[in-house]
Amino acid sequence: ISLLASTADDYFVPQLEALSSRLGLREDVAGVTLLALGNGMPDVMTALSSVTKANDLALTMGEFLGAANFIVILVLGCVIFAKQGPTTVDPWPFLRDSLAYCLVVAFMVSITWDGL
Repeated sequence: ISLLASTADDYFVPQLEALSSRLGLREDVAGVTLLALGNGMPDVMTALSSVTKANDLALTMGEFLGAANFIVILVLGCVIFAKQGPTTVDPWPFLRDSLAYCLVVAFMVSITWDGL
């Protein structure tokens, strides 16, 4: 794990800092957007390749939905479980993110819907 951390410190963090300062992003916004983009880019490129080469859009959308469910269920559950004391959630960001997630899922279903 220390090799991964040192690699991220040496190569990933400086690029994020330079990009966020060039775009004028605050640290929290850069962490949410650019870090997520860097984390999800391998999935996006794999999905793009599977759609263009194998013409399997439904499988690609299923992979995205599975990855999102993994993050929401397992990672969030582990974070809540590891935190000591009561967990509080701000209502507005939770509602905003939940609605955005539901809209994305509805959009994915509408794209992959084949009439069955």
